[in-house]
Order: sequence, then structure tokens, then C-alpha cells
Amino acid sequence: MENLIDEMPAEPTLKNYIEQEKKDIRKTELWDYANKNFFNDDGSGWEMSPGEFEIFQAIVLKEHSYVEIITSTQYGKTLTISRAILTRITTFPDEFMVVSPDLKRGQILLNYIVKDTAANEYFSQKLTGMNIKERNLMMRLLEEKSKVKLTYTIVKEDDKVGYGSVEVLSVQAKRKKDAITAVMGFGGNNIVQDEAALEDDEVDAGVYRMMAGKGKNVFHVKIGNPFFRNHFRRDWVGQDYKKIYVDHKIAVIEGRYEPEFLEKAKVKPKFDVLFECRFPAAEAIDSKGWMNLLTEDEVRLAMQGGTHFGEERLGGDPADEGVNASALIKRSFGYAEILFSSSKSDLMDFAGQTVLILDDKERHKADRVYVDRVGVGAGYLSRLNEVKRAGEKKWSVMGVNAGEKAADERYFNKRAEMYWRLRAWLKAGGKLSRDERWMELAKVKYKPDSSGKLKIMSKDEMRENSIESPDHADALALTFYDPDSVKMISREEKFFMQRMRQNKLKQRQRMDPSDEKMTRN
Repeated sequence: MENLIDEMPAEPTLKNYIEQEKKDIRKTELWDYANKNFFNDDGSGWEMSPGEFEIFQAIVLKEHSYVEIITSTQYGKTLTISRAILTRITTFPDEFMVVSPDLKRGQILLNYIVKDTAANEYFSQKLTGMNIKERNLMMRLLEEKSKVKLTYTIVKEDDKVGYGSVEVLSVQAKRKKDAITAVMGFGGNNIVQDEAALEDDEVDAGVYRMMAGKGKNVFHVKIGNPFFRNHFRRDWVGQDYKKIYVDHKIAVIEGRYEPEFLEKAKVKPKFDVLFECRFPAAEAIDSKGWMNLLTEDEVRLAMQGGTHFGEERLGGDPADEGVNASALIKRSFGYAEILFSSSKSDLMDFAGQTVLILDDKERHKADRVYVDRVGVGAGYLSRLNEVKRAGEKKWSVMGVNAGEKAADERYFNKRAEMYWRLRAWLKAGGKLSRDERWMELAKVKYKPDSSGKLKIMSKDEMRENSIESPDHADALALTFYDPDSVKMISREEKFFMQRMRQNKLKQRQRMDPSDEKMTRN
């Protein structure tokens, strides 16, 4: 189920339900505790709405090991989570790590905790290693570090001293590998992923690998807006997580928004995501007209593993920045795998790895490598050609300029043509190795330009939209520079070719079953 909104009662009934919830939660000790220990800007006690109370309660009491929270934007979820964490770590010796997609969001949550600690003597006396009055020092720490840890002293039931802590870790793209290592090495059992949908599947997998060694004593919270159909959606439609859902209708009844504000918000981009709390459709068009080349489901369906047969090609894409990966892909007629990937390998090392693979004919039949020859790729191409000439190698190197004119006039440039061939290959039954790095393919976007030609979003545009460089996808696309050889050498290849033709025919018939000419072709 995409949203819990499908289970929501009609608005009049929902209003009555929320009003009754307001009365009921005021009778609880937890609501009373929060009202007396946390304050609004005017000094009045914090009065949680039913939605905020459910979030607060889920973290403080930890009755469910896995919790996923989706709320409309500006609902106050970060403030609620910060106060829940502060309550928990000043009561129990728990260690919390908050994984944030960028430094700014992490600072917001930590600032809330610092502010609440300073406003309440009960909390401030428990803070260790920092005089809360030294606010300038604390602010400098928050500005200068992507990871800040606050520790509080507590007295346990056996009168022994214990410690509770909260640590914020930023997983910005340029620090992602270090962040994943840090997450996996974290010693605590409590993880909160803030704006989880903005954290890619690789980061999420790092969190799960870390939790795997902690047994049943784990507590995992995902919270955010449903921006993408990634791990955040998969867990939302699954059965493992307790779901807390607050859309704009609930928020209005609780008094978070004025109806007039919502009317204005409806004409703004992403109202369905930010306020209605709905995940985008599998092939949704964004506000700038971009569409996903492949859906996540299509990529995962292809990640079944396989064996190579027929012509083999290599695609080499050297990294142009320290944060990107140099990637070498091998693709045959029906299968592709990642042979080499490193963000620490320089051009000469990468060229050496490529030569070793091309020379290893016992394991690899590839006799051609397709290389991005623009920018940093020019040095990679030059070195490969030097080795080829010096050693009289029989393999060949094909330099590719993705910006050159496409052979087919339907495409804006060669990059678009290569990616569209890749898309057709996967949809016709091409298989990928079981490797999460292939999920980059689901982040590649396309749209028609003003003349109707298909265009792939450039790397510069991807960076501007906070989309990481699809290094492995680019290397695979290079192998589609020119059409595959159709020479058959086995019964398996013949069967695969026949299946590809059948799939292609079915796709065309679905597009326009009345087109007899297209069907005959």
C-alpha cells in the first residue's frame, strides 16, 4: 500500500477522532512530562498534537524495533524527534546516531537539542564535557564538524553512573564512503535516519550491515518526505516497520496549517510529495520535465546475475573528481558485470587494471574497450593506446565522445543514443550482476528537447540536482556506442535473440496494437 491515507476515515469522522485523541493524550504521564520540560518560544509549555505525541512516544518508549514516519512538510517532526531523543538519553544509557543527508539538516536537529538543554536545568546538569553556557564554543563545533556527539550523565537503577549520547553523522555525497564506514563502526543500537528518502540505497545498506551484528536489541527509525521510490518506499510498503503517517488533512485538523495556506501550496511543485505525502509514480515527470530512464523495479528485476556469451565488450569510465569512481564494466550479449571500481585509483592505475583484464584471455574474451575520451578520459585513452602500440596488443580501444552527434536523429547526442540502447537491452531481457551499484541506472533521467529529440540529463545538471554521478551506469552505456554483433555461436544465443525479438514485438503492440505495419515488422 502506497499510503495509509487509503485507510483514513472521512474528514468529519477524522476530526472527531483527532479531537478525542487530544483529550486522551493529555491524561498520559508522557504528555505531561513533555509539557513541563520543553517550552515554546514564548515560554509556555510544549503541547503536543496527537501526531507529534505518536512520534515522541515511539522514540521514548521504543515499543517497536522498527519505525517509519512520513509527515507533511514543516509539521515539526525534527523538533519532535530531537526532544524525544533528549528525553530518552537523559533517562536511559542509550547511544543514538542520527544519520542526516547533509550537514545543514544535522545541525538543525542538534541545535534543537542544545537549545532545549540550555532552557532546562534538569537537562543542562546532565550534559558532560561542555558548559552549556559556552554557546559560542558549541556553535563553532556545529559549524566546523560534520559529526558532533553530545553525552549526558544518568544514574541507573543500581545507582551506578551511566551515559546516554546522541551523535549526528552527515552522509553528504562527497563524504559518503567515510560515512558508510562510520555508520558500520558505530557501537550503539539506535539509529535514526533523518530525511531518509534523500539517503541512497548504499547508505541504507550500510545501516543494515551495521545493525546485523547487534542481535535483536536494535531500534531503527526512518523519517522524511516520500521524495523517491527507493529503500524508503520499499520499507513503507513492507511489513517490518510500524508506520506513523500525518498528511496535510490531519495537520490542518491539528492546527498546523491554515486552509488558506494549503490552497496556495497546491499550485506549487511537489504538493503531492510534501503535503499529500504520496510517493511519486514509477514514471512520474518532475517539475522540469525529466523522467526516469528506468524504474527501480526494472533495474532490480534485471539484477539476477547470469553468464557471459557472445561478443564481450569493456566500458571504461575514469573518475573526473576524487569523489567519483573509475569504473570498468564487462558486457556480453545478455549480461553485464562490474569488473573494477575505485575512487582512489589514479589514471595510470586504472589504465593498468584495464590492460590486465584485456590481456587475461582465460577469463575474459573482450578484445575492445570503449573509453570516455573527453576531459580526464583523454589521458586514460592515451595511456591505453601507448600500451597497445608498445606491446603490439591485439585488442583495440574505441574513444567515445558522448557529446558527439548521434547516428540516429531521434537522439540529442551520442550519450542519449547509448543510454537508450542500454534501456532497450535491459527491457528486452539483458541481465545485470547482483550489485547495488547498478541502482545508479534508476537515477538517470531523460526528456525531449525543444525539437523533440531525446536528451539525457548531463552530469553537470545531475550535480545541480544533488544526484550523484552514475559512474557505473556511464561505463555500461559506453558499451552501446555501436550496435552489437549479431553473429550466433551457440543455441543459447539463438534462444536469447528470439526472446529479445518477441519482447520487442510485444512492447510495440502494447504501444499501438492497431498499427499493422509496426506489428508485421
